[in-house]
Amino acid sequence: MQIRRFEAANVKDALMQIKREMGPDAIVISTKRLSKGAGHIEVLAAKDNPLSPEEMTPSSGAFSAEAVGIKALVHRLVGGEIANALQEINDGIGTILDSLAPGNSAKGSNDLSRRIYYYLLGRGISKRGALGVLSEFGRIATDTMDFEQALGIAEGILRDRFLKDPGDNARLKVLIGPTGSGKTTTVAKLAARYALEQNRSVGLITTDTYRIGGATQLKTYAEIMGLPFEIADEKKAFRRAMERLQDREYIFIDTPGRGPKGMDELFKLKEMLSGKEEVETSLLLNLTASRDNMLAVLDRFGEFGYDKLIVTKMDECSRSGVLCDLAERFKKPVSYVTTGQEVPDDILRASPERLASLILRSSPESPAAFFGHRVR
Repeated sequence: MQIRRFEAANVKDALMQIKREMGPDAIVISTKRLSKGAGHIEVLAAKDNPLSPEEMTPSSGAFSAEAVGIKALVHRLVGGEIANALQEINDGIGTILDSLAPGNSAKGSNDLSRRIYYYLLGRGISKRGALGVLSEFGRIATDTMDFEQALGIAEGILRDRFLKDPGDNARLKVLIGPTGSGKTTTVAKLAARYALEQNRSVGLITTDTYRIGGATQLKTYAEIMGLPFEIADEKKAFRRAMERLQDREYIFIDTPGRGPKGMDELFKLKEMLSGKEEVETSLLLNLTASRDNMLAVLDRFGEFGYDKLIVTKMDECSRSGVLCDLAERFKKPVSYVTTGQEVPDDILRASPERLASLILRSSPESPAAFFGHRVR
């Protein structure tokens, strides 16, 4: 694959230059505005050069231009050009992945593999993740399969990417996550599930005394459900709260939402919980956030430690394939998904089978409806 960069005053001039120098088959990979002046842009273009099967081997140097360019960009990191260099590295990796996609390499692939690949991309799975699925798909698929049969194989491969939730063994259940991820309403939904549907004795604690109305909101839910409620913003108060709730089978603990620089309060909570009985910590992940944002959340809260994921705002997201990429990378089970604001209705038990079906078969207009109302 031939890759070149062009600078021009505007996109139209850049496209004319690309067509003139690389021909009509060239494609635009990325564009970015330069600091040289208003309207000055840089365009990265590529043209596929057919390769023989021998040339496609990793040791052949078929990707030498891309690899050399990426290596040079890595060296530039030391010089302080981190943001631009990382973006160009991502562009280079994306180009290599594109060259490996079905139909773009001399190794080739049948039409069914190509359809599955682009279907996976359309459901929000990354190029890397889609190629990983295809590597297994190719060992199972046959030439006589129709698309529905092929989709069933892909669904099975995705299912195996998710870990199964081992269950609810811990008495203390802590919910953590960034601001706006839905912790307080999720605590209320889970408390209702345990208390009202399973007839278990439940207590609620909030350590969120920072958000205006945060404690009041959970207290209102507790009063409606007839559950004991405690506020504990420091170690002594937390110890007293635990003593008052010692007869409860399960205790759900709401926490303040923290940004990247506000993890101190969570570590204070961790200190409060030290020496206590077994604790189950669930990290809430807002599915409407960007992939980069979700990765940052998973990395940042990894310092605190968490056992499971609860995916929120599924009803607001049209593509959920990112879940496959995240679950495979961070090796944590998804225990629940939330599908709206209604307490206690809008929360569903997750499983590898449900998640794989959600990614591949739910309606983009209404993914939450895929499971049906009140399905457990």
